[in-house]
Amino acid sequence: MRPSFRFLQWYQSGPGGTALLLVLTTGALLGYYGSLSLVAPPAPTYHLDFGGAPWIQASAPSNNVCFRKNFYLSEKPKYAWLQMAGIDAFRLSVNGKQATVGENESENESTILSLTAGGNQSVICDITRSLLPGKNTIAVNVTRGNFPGRSKLVCRGGVIDQSGKLSEFSSDNSWRVALTPGTIPALMSWTDREMDDASWAHAEVAPAERTGLTQPVTLPPILLQQPVKGKWIVDERPGPAGNTTFQRRFDAPHGITDAWLQIAANGNYSVIFNGHFLGEFTDSSPIIRFLHLKRWVKAWGNDLSIQTRALNGLPTLIAEVSFLSGGAEAASIGSNHKWTLPSSRFATTIGSYNYAGDHWGFPPKTSVPVELPSVEATHQSILGILFMVLVAAAVFLIWMRSASFLARRNGWEMAQSLGIDATLHLPALIAAATLLLLRYDIRFRPESPVRAEFFLGLVALLILPRLLVWARRKKPALSPFSTWEGWRGWASQNGFWLALGVIVLGSLAMRLHNLTTFSLDQDDILIRNYAMGIFDRGYPSLNFYNHVIRITTYELVPYPIALSCFIFGWSDWAVLLPAVVFGTLTTLLLGVIGRNLFDWRTGLLAALIHAFDPLNVFWAQHCFHPSQDQFFTILTIWLFYLAIRQAGKLDPKYFYAACFCFCLTYLSWEGSGYLLPALAVTLLAMYPGRWSWLRERHLWMGLIVVGSIVLIQLSLRATVVPLYLFLGYGMTSLTPSLYFLNPESWPSFYLSNVLLTQPHLLLTILCAAGALFAWQNLAVRYCFLVFLGLLLCFSLLLPVYSIRYFYFYQTLLILTACAVFFIVWDRIHELTSGWRTARFLAWGSGIAALLLVLGTATQTGLKVFRLSPQTSQGRVRIDPNERYDVVRQDTRAPAEFVASRLRSGDIVLANLTQAFYLYGRRMPDYALNTLLAARMIFLDEYAAYRHKFVGIPMVLNLRDMQSVFGQGRRIWYIGGGLVFEGPDELKNAIDFVTERAKIVYSSAHARVYLWDGTGTLAQQTIVNPALPPQPALLPEKPAPEDRVTEVSN
Repeated sequence: MRPSFRFLQWYQSGPGGTALLLVLTTGALLGYYGSLSLVAPPAPTYHLDFGGAPWIQASAPSNNVCFRKNFYLSEKPKYAWLQMAGIDAFRLSVNGKQATVGENESENESTILSLTAGGNQSVICDITRSLLPGKNTIAVNVTRGNFPGRSKLVCRGGVIDQSGKLSEFSSDNSWRVALTPGTIPALMSWTDREMDDASWAHAEVAPAERTGLTQPVTLPPILLQQPVKGKWIVDERPGPAGNTTFQRRFDAPHGITDAWLQIAANGNYSVIFNGHFLGEFTDSSPIIRFLHLKRWVKAWGNDLSIQTRALNGLPTLIAEVSFLSGGAEAASIGSNHKWTLPSSRFATTIGSYNYAGDHWGFPPKTSVPVELPSVEATHQSILGILFMVLVAAAVFLIWMRSASFLARRNGWEMAQSLGIDATLHLPALIAAATLLLLRYDIRFRPESPVRAEFFLGLVALLILPRLLVWARRKKPALSPFSTWEGWRGWASQNGFWLALGVIVLGSLAMRLHNLTTFSLDQDDILIRNYAMGIFDRGYPSLNFYNHVIRITTYELVPYPIALSCFIFGWSDWAVLLPAVVFGTLTTLLLGVIGRNLFDWRTGLLAALIHAFDPLNVFWAQHCFHPSQDQFFTILTIWLFYLAIRQAGKLDPKYFYAACFCFCLTYLSWEGSGYLLPALAVTLLAMYPGRWSWLRERHLWMGLIVVGSIVLIQLSLRATVVPLYLFLGYGMTSLTPSLYFLNPESWPSFYLSNVLLTQPHLLLTILCAAGALFAWQNLAVRYCFLVFLGLLLCFSLLLPVYSIRYFYFYQTLLILTACAVFFIVWDRIHELTSGWRTARFLAWGSGIAALLLVLGTATQTGLKVFRLSPQTSQGRVRIDPNERYDVVRQDTRAPAEFVASRLRSGDIVLANLTQAFYLYGRRMPDYALNTLLAARMIFLDEYAAYRHKFVGIPMVLNLRDMQSVFGQGRRIWYIGGGLVFEGPDELKNAIDFVTERAKIVYSSAHARVYLWDGTGTLAQQTIVNPALPPQPALLPEKPAPEDRVTEVSN
């Protein structure tokens, strides 16, 4: 007998491949977790302690609040620090200057400390350099734009005077607050310490909110709450190039849990610790940087070397090695005369003075730690990979040895022993996957689930199940699991429809919940206006200034909306109802398809995930095309599968039904036309070499019909309104192309922004696993190929990326992943061969895995929001498509606010043009289009280009904006937030408004500015448009109903 040959034959079978996959996956996850906990541990983070400081807010509800705190100092402080947390996002400045200093921080005061991964943002920083003798002002603008609720903050700070006395301050009702930022008559920013805020209201103490989601900081707070203890040291006899090496040898104190180096120098310097290169730095002026040393600290004989080359004068250095224990400082080693230099010389101490300009003293501290240099990071990566390979190999060898022992002990066949022993890896596999996912859960610190003791626990999970199996000599009788087989038969026949009905009702309830909480957005209003054209002209169309425009895309979307409004009347609820219905029907359809293609379990799980996936709930509450298009897409894909499931033959009944549904899909959104090449390639790949279906007349008849519909639609699109009449960029002008050849393309967009984010990560892994070992399953192969084809088409051939372009075929990802999950479940069930202990472990692990998949996909158990793509500052973007409870842009309230305060002769300039027409019941006078991002149409009546959908004039550049303001009348501007970056034409035009107009209303992602034409521009110009209120400008008429007051929603 030749075991190697027999093993090779066995693992190529279905049970053997499943067993090998379990073992290798467990080894890979265990090895990766071990490399994180032992070889390359993640950087530590720390929670801030605010003591008894309360959260504060404005007395009136607002999502945009300015906070100011004034305090007085008799002299320049020796050191000062500030720590703060705010819900959502905030800007922080001290005496008008940005408070934080760091490599990843912009020096622009307007930089937003944005929300980290869905929790409360927090920061701690050194503010010594910003404080002055006399009055000092801390200014914070908290903007809660992503999550509903009121703007709040909590703060704690401390000032150490020259004598070393510490005075602390915190957030309380002595802080001043102002709603909705406005302008100031003088040329002065609201953050300036000279501004008089005596008219501002006092803050009120607020209840704590989302405290468990306050994000940690990346530096130990204790080190930023005190000045560096080292002294400036100098080498008075450096080398010929002004370079020298400062060195310090030391032993680590007993019982430390962390170690950091604080360091600054007057030139270029590099740090080497115990033979590890930790970075090279160049500072034009000294800045104290933080380097983490813990991973390389030894109990004794530590060697720290800092090679320095001065830019001017002699090389100087200030440093401190801090040892922490439980967050408190246990010991420290500061730079002093004991530090050595080349030739066994000792450094000279300069002394310690207040840092100002070129004088020696305490440099400012950064707010972020130094990242690991590429050399050391590469070294750790290589060690981590080697460790993973060793662990995976060890797991594989242990599996082989353990199975051999079971076979000899119990007289089993080797194949049976290998299968049973493979299932014993499941507890460790699920536990390792859970711990790795918890790293991205915003309720935990990123490094807290990664510990050496947890790794030992995972190793124990590999051993303990084996001990249970080894302890049993005889094969026990079948367990009560056998009764499950009978129940499963009943459930598959009767319980499926009952369970699916409950899921569908839950899906409907989720989509109806808070349906009209948010107003219609621009796309929703556009479709609504087209639906109104059905009643006026018999087809979807718009009419403005006696000019009718037919709909040339989304042709079928307005009809269900028109039917709903015909029955229930014109309201936001009636407009959104068809999307709710289509979203709910998709849940039902997915359950039926899952049962038809696979089994009842797949159908129920797929329906459950679709019902509560935040992405699906989001689009089912929009009347735009995605919800309707998703329903017809999955119906088309299912019918096409039923038509081709027999190799070489087409079932005409299902094929014609698929062609009909494709036409409905295409007329809902022509981008779904990529279904044609995807289905064609899938058909070729499903049955390679068996092309007899090409001779079927039904194929060509169906293609003629489908092709005719596509050509007619494209022709109408080109002829209804000729393209030469349009100017500007629009989505309707997009055509398929080899966009992946363009250097600006982003082929991995859907991978990084959708597939590897919270709702879809585990589904993506399961889908990829299905391509590896479930390829023989015809339905899995079909779903995977269609999904992959569509993903490649939208990633490579369409010159624009959007999550909604992934949404219409997202159901394929859900369906394939659920099918693969239960295929693996069944194969593992076969491997247990009726052995009670192994079957019990398999069942328990399977249920845990099921809960893990549901928890991530539906955002009910895990909040792994750190999986989202990060900005260059390491902060996570929030996409409302993939999160519950994220606010959307408010278009209703700003329009109603302006409409209720309009006077005769007022000018309305709007970005939200259609929203203002719907909710303000008046057409705006101008629309902003500086980027030509909205297409304009040439109208003969005006011999000019006008807005495509509402026919009003467009402000294209700064000159046009100046012309509007030159009319000397009151001007309202309705738009989004401020623009800090972007093309000059956009920024200049927006700045022209925001620097002259006063913010009089603020809501979610929307602001209203007012310029009163009775005042001069010079009197209303300010440096920073962002903030607080001033006494109201005199109205043109004294009537109180005309007076505009600042209001915030």
